Amino acid sequence: MTDHAQTAPVAADAIIRDVLTPRVTRTYTPAVIAVLNGHLLWGASRIYHRRFGIGVNEWRIVARLSNHPGSTAIDTSAALVMNKSIVSRSTRLLVEMGYVKVETEDRVRRMYLTRSGADLYQAIRPIAEQREQILLGGLTTDEVDTLRSLMFKLLEQVGDLHSYDAEQVGGADATNETELAVIRSADRRAHHGDPIQDFARLA
Repeated sequence: MTDHAQTAPVAADAIIRDVLTPRVTRTYTPAVIAVLNGHLLWGASRIYHRRFGIGVNEWRIVARLSNHPGSTAIDTSAALVMNKSIVSRSTRLLVEMGYVKVETEDRVRRMYLTRSGADLYQAIRPIAEQREQILLGGLTTDEVDTLRSLMFKLLEQVGDLHSYDAEQVGGADATNETELAVIRSADRRAHHGDPIQDFARLA
C-alpha cells in the first residue's frame, strides 16, 4: 500500500455515527429562536385548543383583526407571515364558530371580528400576556427593553433575508401575490418601522 492509496468511497445510504463538523451550537441564533418559538407555540396551542376550541393560527388572526379590522386575507398573510391557504382555512373555522364575519366591499373581501370574536380576544389576551411575563421573568426592565429593541433590529433585516432566499431558489422573484405582499411588508418595516401595537400577539 502506498501513501497515495485512495479511501474507499462511502455509499450514499451509509450510516454516519460521528458528530458532523462544524456543529450547530447555541451561538447559532436561528436555532435558539426556533426552540423558543416551539415552546411558545406548543404551550399556546394546548391552552387555546382545550379552553377555547381554536389553535394558535386562529388566535393570531383574531389578534390581528383586533388591531386591524377589515383586513384582507393577503394583508393578514403578509403581516403574520402565514401561508394564504392557512389563513383561508383558519378564517373559515372562525367564521363557522361565529367569531369572524367576511364582508365584500368594492369587490374586496374584508374580515371583521364579531361581538363573540371580540369577547374571545378579551378572554385570551390576558393569558397571552401572562405567558409573556413568565417568559421575561428572568430579565430586568432594562434587559427587556434591550431585547425588544434588538428583536426589532432583527426584523429590519428580513428584507435582506428575503433577497438571499430568492437567490437560493434561482434568483426568481416572488411567484405569487402572497409572497409579494410578504416581501413588501418586510421592506416597509425595514424602511419605516411599525409601532409595536401593529404586531399581533403571536402566541
